[in-house]
Amino acid sequence: MLDLRWLLAVLLLNLPLAGCPSGGDDDSAVTDDDDTTVDDDDTTADDDDTTADDDDDDDDDTTPPPADYDAATVPDFADCDAAQNQFKLMLGDGSVIGPFSGFSPAPASFANNNNQWTLRMGAGATFNQIQGNRDGYVVGTAIPLQGPSANPGNVLTNVLVDAGDLGGAPAATAGGYGLPNINADARVGGSVTFTTLPEPGATTAGTFEGVLQNNQQLSMGNTVLLGIRGCFSATLTATD
Repeated sequence: MLDLRWLLAVLLLNLPLAGCPSGGDDDSAVTDDDDTTVDDDDTTADDDDTTADDDDDDDDDTTPPPADYDAATVPDFADCDAAQNQFKLMLGDGSVIGPFSGFSPAPASFANNNNQWTLRMGAGATFNQIQGNRDGYVVGTAIPLQGPSANPGNVLTNVLVDAGDLGGAPAATAGGYGLPNINADARVGGSVTFTTLPEPGATTAGTFEGVLQNNQQLSMGNTVLLGIRGCFSATLTATD
């Protein structure tokens, strides 16, 4: 007689196993999370792929590069009036502002017997300051912009551009400009040429031009340049 228990075991082994070839998590059916069909979490517009709404490749994980405004060159200023102590500026987006005029007397501008001198130009919130050590200057010779300003023969110029004078230029082009001590752009530089040297109690005159760099933007990874050209004729007050 056939053992009924053995027959029951054979029947159970030959029954289909529900769930294995159907819509489970381990097969290749259309509802499977692990396959390559249209509803798959690994290929469709979900958070794990490379589509436009993906949190792994859009603005959640990518920081936009800093904006550079480096189109500035030395602006044209053929009609610069030295008697008004004037300068023009080309901003980093290529736009030109100015001319700015004016002279700030002592204590903003001065010369003294230690050869240190400062000349501050501009009557408003935007101004240019030239300073240096006149020891070794030669009349009619272009003196390269370089620092430190206290060293004999050196001269620097620094500019503050007020946001109110930008016009339609980007806000990033406002702020302070000069010759950075480190990581300066290769285009930064310029010169000052004297027709009369800066002496205590005397009138100094000359011209200047250059390309400067925004120091605050440099620290944020941005290259923001400023072009400047101007002329001056101002009496520096002796301070000793």
